[in-house]
Amino acid sequence: MKVGIIDTGIDYTHKMFYGEGTEEAYNAVDPSKPNAGFPNKKVVGGIDLVGSDYNTSSADYKKRIPVPDANPLDEAGHGTHVAGTVAGIGDGVNTYDGVAPAADLYAIKVFGAKGSTSDEAVIAALEYSVNPSGDMTFDDQLDVVNLSLGSGYGSAHIMYNHAIRNLVRGGTIVVASGGNSGDKSFIVGAPGVSDDAISVASSIDNMNHNIQFPTAQFSVGDKSVSAEAIEGSITKKLADIAELKGEIIALGYADADFQSPLKEQIKGKVAFIDRGKVAFADKIKRAHEAGAIAVVVANNADGDPFIMGGDGSYDIPSVMISLKDGNALKELLKLGAVSVNLKPEALIEKAWLVDTISPFSSRGPRSEDGLIKPEIAAPGTNIISADIGGGAQGVTMSGTSMAGPHIAGVMALLKQKHHNLNPYELKSVLLGHGKVIADADKKTYTVSRQGAGRVQVAESLNAKLVTVPSTLSFGITDVEKQKTLVQQITLKNISSETLNLKPQWNGSAALQVNAPSVTLAAGETKTISVTAKVVASLMKSANDELDGFLKYTTDKEMIVQLPALAVARQISQISAKSLVVHSTSAADSAGSLAEVVIQNKGLNKGEAYLFNLLATDSRKKDSKPDLAHNRNCDMQSAGYRVIEKDGQRLLQVAVKLYEGMTTWNRCEVNVQIDSNNDNQADQELAGLPQSSLPGLKGEEFVSLLLDGNQAREMRKQYETDFAADPEKATEDYTQAVVDQRGMGVFDNSTLAIVEADISQLAISDTGELSIKVSTTHEDSGAIEYDDYLDKQEQTWQKISVEKMGASFAQMPEVVELNGHDSITVPLLKGYGSSELILYAPQNKSVRDVLLEDTQSQIVPATYEE
Repeated sequence: MKVGIIDTGIDYTHKMFYGEGTEEAYNAVDPSKPNAGFPNKKVVGGIDLVGSDYNTSSADYKKRIPVPDANPLDEAGHGTHVAGTVAGIGDGVNTYDGVAPAADLYAIKVFGAKGSTSDEAVIAALEYSVNPSGDMTFDDQLDVVNLSLGSGYGSAHIMYNHAIRNLVRGGTIVVASGGNSGDKSFIVGAPGVSDDAISVASSIDNMNHNIQFPTAQFSVGDKSVSAEAIEGSITKKLADIAELKGEIIALGYADADFQSPLKEQIKGKVAFIDRGKVAFADKIKRAHEAGAIAVVVANNADGDPFIMGGDGSYDIPSVMISLKDGNALKELLKLGAVSVNLKPEALIEKAWLVDTISPFSSRGPRSEDGLIKPEIAAPGTNIISADIGGGAQGVTMSGTSMAGPHIAGVMALLKQKHHNLNPYELKSVLLGHGKVIADADKKTYTVSRQGAGRVQVAESLNAKLVTVPSTLSFGITDVEKQKTLVQQITLKNISSETLNLKPQWNGSAALQVNAPSVTLAAGETKTISVTAKVVASLMKSANDELDGFLKYTTDKEMIVQLPALAVARQISQISAKSLVVHSTSAADSAGSLAEVVIQNKGLNKGEAYLFNLLATDSRKKDSKPDLAHNRNCDMQSAGYRVIEKDGQRLLQVAVKLYEGMTTWNRCEVNVQIDSNNDNQADQELAGLPQSSLPGLKGEEFVSLLLDGNQAREMRKQYETDFAADPEKATEDYTQAVVDQRGMGVFDNSTLAIVEADISQLAISDTGELSIKVSTTHEDSGAIEYDDYLDKQEQTWQKISVEKMGASFAQMPEVVELNGHDSITVPLLKGYGSSELILYAPQNKSVRDVLLEDTQSQIVPATYEE
């Protein structure tokens, strides 16, 4: 079997790959020139597609240009570790055999010595995998390729998709890591989200270093506490110290420099400090300067202790203990002087961690359509494999980058065993036998977290049935009361016996899956219909992941298992029945009472948002929609209003898209403001995740009002600093933030709302506000990066934020309606002439190039005296 490692290259001098196995051998290689050590018996082929200096994030444009060569030596370490997991040969002491140790490896280098790569380089690597020799015979096409790379919130529409689909249809299996962004819905990464790739989540295996943890022993008299203790990353390693015992001294938060006589009391003792108020590094620095021999930090939140990081390096050890253990230590301190041993022999064992999902593993489902990704889990926490330049040494790494190569190795084994099956059938062999796993509380992980479960190699090797597709992905679906979804599945008996199959469903109460019993003779194929009834009344929330597993069994054994997932959203049917302005006509309407009757004809509750229409916008142009391009973040309309909240007058701008966003992470809302008519934005009101602005941290969505002129100057300075020294350049725009408030986002809908304090806005000398509204789609597959409202790319739109300046005022922030409700909402008619627009984000959604959803309605006014 031939496996391609599309990564940073492979250290072919390492002992795991039949290299010389010395550090000297690695250091002697010039990575830009051919070397006698490559190819060898294990790394039989490969290519460096980019060169050592390649880095797409470099300020030096020359380093962004690939310079291929024939030597794919790893200079970063990642690819070597990955390759060892797939097919390395371990010595049983420093390293261990890979999953498929008899497989041949191809080192396909798409990263330089440091930095990032590009879609183009990775696609070139996929093309190389079809015919490594370049002789156009395709006899040497690779069996499997591994992609331990990518980015979060992966889109179904990316350039990789075409290349991966064509490669898989040609017979090569593509395995990709799911990402390391944690338990956040829809964050699973590309390119693993490509339709035909196998996306891999990370789990924890049963190696001792994953379930046994060091402790700290605290004692006073005959009382003692044994606590799990996790070492910090910026302090001296306990492994470098033979023994560390001492007396505990409690120092609170250590958020200020220690003064006499406390400072003298700390010397020679172990500082016990609470987490909070200041950084870990500040606490440790103060203890170190006062003469402490070690630091113990108690967590201030429930949960396990973790590795403390920060700036600097300190020549004393530090450990963190849990909040619970910290409280127990405080109780001991009430009894007298407490001694501590930071290097006891006792370990804490947490056997329940085995077969749990790694906390860092990215959650699905896939952005945009809610299909099942990741699809399978494999060990990815604390994996030991080859250490670059280490000769024969191993190194421990964690990530879905480590889980992916486990599956790549498994797929090599499965293809060798079932050589007559195509990649789609082999995917079923893999997924159809996963072990469904649960968390520490024995709660089964969602399908969006574990896919088909943790891989079981032996069971897959003995598979008797394949299904195409190998999952029941129903995607995002609207439901009012109940509906029945259907999917066609082709079953193929690959055994030599007749299979009498009976279905068994286990899953969400609100997702009721039914499938027929089937009898298949040896080698026989049948296509069946599987139905899934979605029952809204049984959903746990208005937006709910409904999932489970459909098994086919015989009287003797389980034959195959398919994960199922439907992302259901309960929909309302909210609309405006009438809008009556109590005046003779539009001419005398200012100051009049206006009443809008809003009704919900549906069964489920929903919300209505009223705005003054700014404009509508046409769809993005895309005459040939395909797998690689998309027109997401496509603005349909925008509105504005002035409301009062918490004693402040706020401008709110609503943006409505043609098609919904599962999350708004890749779609930024922008309102530019020009205060002096020079056609340049003096301010920008941006709606985005807080961490998207360099200098800020946090994942919550916020409305940021930025000083545009100051931000541009800061950007110029950053570019100057970066050109001079990229390592020292810092991009930070926090000083340009004028106002920060919340942002209204509605997952799986088309609406977002940004807001700003009117007193902070750059209003012109004549009193109006000149604005341009746009969306920015942060995706390489976007057919239009910036989408301006109507004609605002060239023209600024002027609005008034005075009390009577808009067409309608005194709008409620939100109108909530239960099923079959009808509410009359009073408004004040202003001087403006724009129409009223109603947004209902919980209404019916549509994904189509022509048809539109019911999440917005322009409401015509009638006049009655």
